[in-house]
Amino acid sequence: MLVNEVKQYKAKIEGIEEEVTFRLDFKALIKMHKEYGNAFILIYALTSNNDLSVLPKIVRCMADVELTEEQIINSFEINHQNVTMLAGITNDLINKELMSDSEFKEEEFDELLKKTLDKVKEKKD
Repeated sequence: MLVNEVKQYKAKIEGIEEEVTFRLDFKALIKMHKEYGNAFILIYALTSNNDLSVLPKIVRCMADVELTEEQIINSFEINHQNVTMLAGITNDLINKELMSDSEFKEEEFDELLKKTLDKVKEKKD
């Protein structure tokens, strides 16, 4: 991935007339950070711990319109087009630019991940 190359995906979301654009860009990272705590911990939870429960949170922050996690969960049927899109997003997240130069040790990540997921659960309640 080049520095100025921003991946973009489009999908139809139930209840929204036009296709929604999803971009994995700096705005998405900032939104993840503001709403769920450390954005990179969410990404780590998905990519290293295979925690699919964070994928709707990540995808929601990538959207160019305000969506709820429920809209994401209810709108993405398991079909070839959606699985291909979600696989592309996941591949972008695990790209070397994000993961190879991490300053965190795995134990620190696990501790930060637990704290971040606790914040997400608190916010949900």
